[in-house]
Amino acid sequence: GPLAAIRNAADLVTRYSHDPSHPAFVEALRILRDEATSASRVVGELGDNPLARAPRPRPVDLGGVLRSSLFGAGIAFFEVEPSDAPTSFLTKVEGRVGVAIEPEVVVVADDRDLAVIVKALVRNALEADDEGLVRVTVRTSPGAAHVVVEDEGPGVDPALADSLFVPRVSARGSGLGLGLATARALARRAGGDVVRVREGGRGERFELRLPLADVAAR
Repeated sequence: GPLAAIRNAADLVTRYSHDPSHPAFVEALRILRDEATSASRVVGELGDNPLARAPRPRPVDLGGVLRSSLFGAGIAFFEVEPSDAPTSFLTKVEGRVGVAIEPEVVVVADDRDLAVIVKALVRNALEADDEGLVRVTVRTSPGAAHVVVEDEGPGVDPALADSLFVPRVSARGSGLGLGLATARALARRAGGDVVRVREGGRGERFELRLPLADVAAR
């Protein structure tokens, strides 16, 4: 486990502290750094539980929340016009994340919860493929708002497909697997859902669905 790896690496650092250039010393430092990063991520996932706080729903613009969430998370993105999205996503590649936002898509939800959901879906897509484009689309259908996140990765292991939204099941083999589970729970608390839409071929598509504000108010 990770604690054993840290103990072993610390023993190597002690043993070769007289020779910092020794390959074993260098490798032990790398292990310590990697395990510290992993531990920090785990503590963050456990310590900041958005489900433990009371929601504060209010009308919010879904596109605005998406932009501010990506900015706040340090995720660079480029925007294309929604009407040109299918073509522009292919031709105007200026980063890893492309965004197409239909204007004035208003839902009633806690903007903090929406930020958690959006970041979880986008990070999940980025982790699916180190180089491929992630496409994020905000759009509407009759009575509903959608945030669609698509990646170009190899797809989810079929053995994990039925448990993607179960806490502590990670499709990527790292972390605690809380991202998708928390995202779905927050969406359902707001009267919506997060679903996996599998269309075959390469890549995955996850979708946040929420009632539009005028529908939620009825």
